Amino acid sequence: MLSLVLAQLFAKAVNLAPSDPQDWGNNVLVAQDGYWTFGRSGWSLAVVKTDLNGYPVKAFALKLPDAGWFLFPTGVVQSSDGFVICGYTTKSGELPDAFLMKVDSSGGYRWAKVFGTDSTDRASALTPTPDGGYLVSWYSRGFPSYSNAGVNALSKFDSAGNLEWTKLVLIPSLDIPSYSKAPLIGTSDGGYLLAFSPGVNPSQQQDFFVLKLSPSFAVEWAECYGTNGWDIVNGVQELSDGYLLWGYTDDWGPIGDWWMVMKLDASGKLLWSTWLEGNPSDTSYPNFDWAADFVELRGKLYGVGYTDTYVQGPDPGLLIAELDPDSGNVVRAWVWDWVGSYDEPREAVTTRDSNLLIVGQTSYNRDFLLMKFDPLGGYPGCVDLVTAPDSSPNIVETDPQNIYIQGVSVAVRDTNLLFVELSDSVGYRDVCEPLFVGSGDWRQEAKGFRWAPAPGGVILWAPREVEVELFAAILRDFSVEKG
Repeated sequence: MLSLVLAQLFAKAVNLAPSDPQDWGNNVLVAQDGYWTFGRSGWSLAVVKTDLNGYPVKAFALKLPDAGWFLFPTGVVQSSDGFVICGYTTKSGELPDAFLMKVDSSGGYRWAKVFGTDSTDRASALTPTPDGGYLVSWYSRGFPSYSNAGVNALSKFDSAGNLEWTKLVLIPSLDIPSYSKAPLIGTSDGGYLLAFSPGVNPSQQQDFFVLKLSPSFAVEWAECYGTNGWDIVNGVQELSDGYLLWGYTDDWGPIGDWWMVMKLDASGKLLWSTWLEGNPSDTSYPNFDWAADFVELRGKLYGVGYTDTYVQGPDPGLLIAELDPDSGNVVRAWVWDWVGSYDEPREAVTTRDSNLLIVGQTSYNRDFLLMKFDPLGGYPGCVDLVTAPDSSPNIVETDPQNIYIQGVSVAVRDTNLLFVELSDSVGYRDVCEPLFVGSGDWRQEAKGFRWAPAPGGVILWAPREVEVELFAAILRDFSVEKG
């Protein structure tokens, strides 16, 4: 008798407000019984809970009482009684402010703080601190001595959202604006790692800058790596033997960007660097390829990003790449593209069953995109590139001298939020729903079913409307093992 295992893979476009097409997913957390995704819906910060198969079961939004202001999350961590979220709020014609808020799983907010200066302020990331508080990285153009270039800052909040202190990360040679994204993580030694992209190399183009802080927030070391082009860091992660940084560079040619990934040892020294190449010979239109996030899974590194090099037509898709953690070489890569749609990943996490969960956006009605991907068997609709072109960029190390952290004062104020129940208006669309992995060569091609080989069997998937009939057939003819 053939034994079948249900493969809980999915790709869903979740629409929160049909009357407003602006739905963007940005962050995701794994729960025991499903997944929490965070993003923007219209003017509001939106939160969606799905079950383990990606079907929405709860959704709500929080918005400011003043019309026209929107909230956009950039980082989220889970607490014992809810979520703490950072990001920025802005309005057309107004300068953005940074925010930090705590909400529970029902949509009630415990507190919400807006902080910053009278100029541009954007919170980028946060990480918990041992005393129950939070460390937030943010970018500002509101400090007079650095208003032309902008500056990256760290703010410490207690568990109730009260601001304890703010410190600027200052680089004397910074002469051009620092890119506003500043990934921040807590490290296994109790310290912190901050990355951002200031202009510090001789040509004053931006590089990957990494700052290691002790548990008491003192500078332990700082390193800066980059090419002869613009290098923008999007993320950082601690590995068992060092740190991984990723983002993109425009160093390869006159038009477009490439993925750029670097591995550092525990002291910040470069071990390897990898480009994921676009097509420098094709200058008919820009080839933009950006690494959005990386996870360590099954002893390999898996990156997800944005690509318009490997897709058909002008609209970008998702590029998923497996890298060897020892060399940085690309082992395998896949492209997923919802035809005719702009698809962009923002964050990835590992699931409890050792798969890859990706959140982002798709321009099919500008929906949240939530996708579960199996690196062993791929995903329906993914084009397997087998290997993607890669090379080692010419990395220049700049020794950033006289790095220091200076305390400053910033304004912080409480703000009220309005709760919006979205569950009744949430819609979703399956983007080719996989149903199970079979342990034998069993195929069904009728009624829109398709199949593909997979390790140990085949993957079979079908339109959502025929699932019930299919499962009835399986139960009659086969033993089914749920997975």
